[in-house]
Amino acid sequence: MKKSKEYVGIVLTFIVTLMLVGMISGTVKAENIRSGEYEYSLSSGDATIEKYLGSATDVIIPSTLDGYEVKGIDYDAFLNSKISKVTIPEGITRISFEAFKNCESLSTVNFNAVNCEGTVSPVFAGCKNLKTINIGSKVTLIGSYMFANVPAENIVLPTSVKEIDYDAFANSELKSITIPENVQNISFEVFKGCKNFKDIYYGGSKQGWLKIRISDNNKELKNATIHFAKIQVQPSKVLKANKKKKAKKVKIKILKVASSYGYRVQVSTTKNFKKKILDKKVKKCSFTLSNSKLKKKKKLYVRVQNSQLYNGKVLNSSWSKAYKVKIK
Repeated sequence: MKKSKEYVGIVLTFIVTLMLVGMISGTVKAENIRSGEYEYSLSSGDATIEKYLGSATDVIIPSTLDGYEVKGIDYDAFLNSKISKVTIPEGITRISFEAFKNCESLSTVNFNAVNCEGTVSPVFAGCKNLKTINIGSKVTLIGSYMFANVPAENIVLPTSVKEIDYDAFANSELKSITIPENVQNISFEVFKGCKNFKDIYYGGSKQGWLKIRISDNNKELKNATIHFAKIQVQPSKVLKANKKKKAKKVKIKILKVASSYGYRVQVSTTKNFKKKILDKKVKKCSFTLSNSKLKKKKKLYVRVQNSQLYNGKVLNSSWSKAYKVKIK
């Protein structure tokens, strides 16, 4: 009898423990909710799409379902779907790996998620016809693995993008990408395994590119050719300028700039160069300029502009500061 009571006590204790664990941890999971063409779950008042049930081929993912903001797209949500085009709204902050796995008809993605975190595996795995990816004008982050393994060959990132996370385009068929000058961070192995990747079109200058925090492990990126939209030509400056009082010529020495295509030199009687006497193009850094108008001038100023040849075009630097000619 005593043993029977002990067994009963043990069983009751076990049952109570299970009830308490269930109450505390909330292990009982609510079933997905059906709303039109979608099944979704709720967490902290936000909806996550669990399954697409529709038959439409051009899909615009809703921003809300039954009044709840759609924040996530879960694993396999669009698995083997026949969709050919999908638009992802701005409010999405989570897309699980393989959310669009094996959507073989998917050819276009309009990605508008402003700040969507990355994942641990490709989002669009098996989407063998995904050739067009349009990134929305408010997107700030390209998350990890977001466009890994895609067959798209060219992608343009908008000026809003500030960060590209690791493996964002890994093993894709990218040949080129346009990166805006607002990008501040490029994580490691962003283009890992991109065998055809050759060109980066950067929206800023070389100086701007060097300011980006780029992780070391980025072999494909470092081997690519970078095309700069803005070329900052290094300026020169006047080092010396002398003239004798009654001379008709002025001796000038300017700073030599590597890879210069030539220099433009101006001589004026005013510091703002509204009254120019000479405007000459020169190749050397030490030279003499002559003009009869120089003879009687008691105050002269010189400035120089450097030029550089880039892709067949002559680009000019800013003008140097005005240098006052020493007249003896």
